[in-house]
Amino acid sequence: MECVVLVTEGDFRTHASQREAVATLLAGHFGHTVEIAHTEAGAPYIQRFNGYISISHCAVAVAVAISRHPVGVDIEGHRYEKMRRIAHRYVSAETIDMDIDSPTMLSATWCAKEAIYKLHRGEGFSSHVSVGFPSPKHILTIKHTKNYTLAVAMER
Repeated sequence: MECVVLVTEGDFRTHASQREAVATLLAGHFGHTVEIAHTEAGAPYIQRFNGYISISHCAVAVAVAISRHPVGVDIEGHRYEKMRRIAHRYVSAETIDMDIDSPTMLSATWCAKEAIYKLHRGEGFSSHVSVGFPSPKHILTIKHTKNYTLAVAMER
């Protein structure tokens, strides 16, 4: 399964800067300006493109995943303290016990869960889903940098 992941780093604290970064990434990939539309559920897509896209942004980076198969992407800046405070609302009890004291694991779990949510367009997804590594149902790619954590999810 081929998937292209485009990432740019910068100051993306405004919606306008995030939209501009996404437009620049897509234009660079496709060689022309691309207009993004959204399904009724809010999932992005490109008209007349026989594939899928997923978009994520945070204050320090923007990511776009492009694939011929369903894909989900999530990118998060290092906001470990906030993740830790609210993790009990989003991360299953068995996972939180393992991950709560590790910024790397909590960020990986958080981003993987968001990417899987986007992959499935939110259908059949509860707030307390356990994300195992490795996942029996998903291909998960996790990348940590000094500025962000990135997760890409596809079905096996």
